[in-house]
Amino acid sequence: MTKLNLGCGKDYIDDWVNVDFYDDSKCDVTHDLEEFPWPWEDDSVSEIKIIHTLEQLGEDWKVYIKILQEMYRVCEDDAMIEVHVPSPWHWNYISDPTHVRPVTPDGLNLFSKEHCQHCIDEGMSETPFAMIYDVDLRPHNVKWIFDDMWQNKLNKGEIQRSQMEEFHSMYRNVVSEFHIPVAVVKSEETDKKHTYEYRLHLPDGSVSMYHPSWHEDRGNIPTTITPSNIIR
Repeated sequence: MTKLNLGCGKDYIDDWVNVDFYDDSKCDVTHDLEEFPWPWEDDSVSEIKIIHTLEQLGEDWKVYIKILQEMYRVCEDDAMIEVHVPSPWHWNYISDPTHVRPVTPDGLNLFSKEHCQHCIDEGMSETPFAMIYDVDLRPHNVKWIFDDMWQNKLNKGEIQRSQMEEFHSMYRNVVSEFHIPVAVVKSEETDKKHTYEYRLHLPDGSVSMYHPSWHEDRGNIPTTITPSNIIR
């Protein structure tokens, strides 16, 4: 089964199909990911890496959705897509003229049928893109990569990890990037396997920022965080 490294640039991965638009990149296939259809068959891909690439595609929202549709089409059931993107609330995103598409865990979750069904059941206002475009891409276990300044404050004990959700809501440049694993769901069996909506919020509407692997020992503070929620 094929594994795709989309927008690979110089980051060539052995035994993967490395894809880029630019001739000077080290790749196996040169293809513009905004040109459709992509040159892979339905259900032929077991894994996709799209690392700091998705934010450079789909300035036109219709093109962006078509990219998500193509990833869904070429992936087999239960395939995994690894998405790394800069936070659109960080200067790294704003400063780069090639960054044309803000990508967030919240936005990708609108292409999860599980989440969209929850929104429908609860009478929420989110547009059910997963139903409209017949895709089912389920983000989960999202990691927040903190800006160095905030990570240093955490390491020194000047702030608490439990405060980071609030700081991220209040200030820019707190989170520098998101690492977003996305499950591809195409069957009832996989639908049952990848159920994440029940973990999005605590009963009182708050969110849990604690993980059992964290300890008070400052030397054990990880550089990333995996919130229980992906919707704020």
